[in-house]
Amino acid sequence: AVFAGDNDIKDILIQNGAYVDAKKASTSPPQPGDILIFGRSHTGFVSAPYSSSGKLYTIEGNSSAAGKPNSVARNQYDSLEAAGIIGWGNVDTFINRSPAKK
Repeated sequence: AVFAGDNDIKDILIQNGAYVDAKKASTSPPQPGDILIFGRSHTGFVSAPYSSSGKLYTIEGNSSAAGKPNSVARNQYDSLEAAGIIGWGNVDTFINRSPAKK
């Protein structure tokens, strides 16, 4: 869950020092692979470098038009504000991806 209280995605990113508030986009813009947190309890992933013109390219699930089956889709937004994004982060900074021991 995105905003379900303890241990939701936003809280986990905050607890691990990996959350960036959208108000700080000028100093730490979203990067490919970052998890985006939208204000409407929705998430997505940054799929391409954030452009200097403010364009944002994402991959999101549950993003079909009303009345259509949900699917994964690529989206493009003219700005973070237009997308309704409140923040982002990346789990690579705190998840150990070393191979499991046998």
